[in-house]
Amino acid sequence: HPDVRLQAMQSLVVLGGVSSLQTILRRSKNISQWTAIELSIIVMDFKEEAVPYLIEALGSNDQSVVLFCIEMLAEIGFVSAVETLRAMARDYPNTVIRAKAVEALGRLGDQRAEELLLELLKNPVPILRYKAIEAIGKIGVAGAIPTLAELLRTGTLQEKILAARSIASAGPEGISFLTSHSDLENELVRDVVHQVLEEFGVEPAIR
Repeated sequence: HPDVRLQAMQSLVVLGGVSSLQTILRRSKNISQWTAIELSIIVMDFKEEAVPYLIEALGSNDQSVVLFCIEMLAEIGFVSAVETLRAMARDYPNTVIRAKAVEALGRLGDQRAEELLLELLKNPVPILRYKAIEAIGKIGVAGAIPTLAELLRTGTLQEKILAARSIASAGPEGISFLTSHSDLENELVRDVVHQVLEEFGVEPAIR
């Protein structure tokens, strides 16, 4: 029963401290949203002390455990996990987990992820492209503007919006780029640019 498992988890932590996370994560399967919330409270009480056990559990065969551990590493903000997450984002056989790793790289904001994220902008899998665009926006990569501009021009509507936001997040150079392209003849791209400039508090150019 879920409540029994949760009580056992909490009691184990009281008895064993942070090291009990190793046992909990090894034995956990199909973590529900409720269990994830309760377990995240436990993890956040330990924060960086919990990191070694979270990184070890990234090798779990259970998708829910791996996703939980990636989320916690991003939440804790442990940048030493960047290399591990980069490897997962590049090579992990499960697309859902790869996408979560890409998202976490953006949240960690470490520039060591830039090269991989730029590669993923051209990935044939949509969810990986979307997550890479968002991650680049969180890091603020001015060097990504040319590739993002191509996605703004040729991508799906979602890609256009995400690309425009990421360009704007690159700072003055990105805002300048969007402002100079706010009167494009392509109505859809123009509308997206206007929307994003307004989100960033910038008045679009009107000619």
